Order: sequence, then structure tokens, then C-alpha cells
Amino acid sequence: MRNGNKWSNFKDETGNRYGMLTVKKFVGSWRGKGAAWLCVCDCGNETIVTGVNLRRGYTRSCGCINKLPIEERRRVISELQGTDTKADREG
Repeated sequence: MRNGNKWSNFKDETGNRYGMLTVKKFVGSWRGKGAAWLCVCDCGNETIVTGVNLRRGYTRSCGCINKLPIEERRRVISELQGTDTKADREG
């Protein structure tokens, strides 16, 4: 901690992009699990995510990705991870 402020040394994620999420602003602590960020998904929804989950890739969308048909979901996840799928290699 610097200057007695426990948030003075956190990593500012504002403007960063993780998967389908763009970080909009810092919103405080998330249940004692670190810095929480308001993010806007490519689909237009907003969601609050911890910085750790963003940086580790645990959260890549607001959840809209789970509503896609399985093949489309695999394609999108593959693109987010920078890998290709078997269908991409064959087609």
C-alpha cells in the first residue's frame, strides 16, 4: 500500500480489451477478491468483472457467448484464444 490507499497500486485496466470485453471504469472491490471493473461486451451488455479474471482469461464475455449454438461458440472462443478449430483447418 502506498499513501495508506489500498487501491493506489492496482493496475489500471480502463480502456483495455479482453476477449469480447472492453474495460470502462473501476468500480471498487468485488467481495474482497480484488479490483472490480465495469466492462462493456461487444453485444452491448455491461458486466462487472475482477481484474484477475480479465487478465487470466477466465471471463471473456458478459455470458452472451454461452447462448450461441455450439459450433459458433467454439469458433468465437477459438478466435478469442488465437487458435483454430478442426473445422477451420479442414475448410
